[in-house]
Amino acid sequence: MKKLIQKENKNKKAFIIVLEATIALMILFGFLFTSLEKQKQITSTSYNREDQNAMLLDYISEYLETDETFRNDIKNNNIWELNSSIQAYLLTFNKDINSQVRICEPDDGCDSKDIPRLSEVSTTEFLANFGNNEKIITKKVKIYLWEK
Repeated sequence: MKKLIQKENKNKKAFIIVLEATIALMILFGFLFTSLEKQKQITSTSYNREDQNAMLLDYISEYLETDETFRNDIKNNNIWELNSSIQAYLLTFNKDINSQVRICEPDDGCDSKDIPRLSEVSTTEFLANFGNNEKIITKKVKIYLWEK
């Protein structure tokens, strides 16, 4: 009788271990499938190139407007620093994209002599304001984006 009870306890313990392992595997597979699906959504090409470039331009312009270092570069017309920072960011996203930044007066058209005359060039522009209550300086920032 004692051996029968011990055998039943061992069977219950074995069943619980198998049940725990099964639940652990289900959780693991659920996590893997969820993370793979998110990765698939991120790298999805369901957006056309124009939409992807527009999203990139929106993100970059928002970042340039709010980041203090970039605002100082805009204020001081440090185009080289802006271009290299944006290009470094774009390389992490897509190695086949080039960009150029232009800083000009609000009423000017911004020089575009180095920008290729491709139909796939995407652009965005925004106004950046600097100064205090006595004097406010406004500059137009225009960003060009195109594929290599």
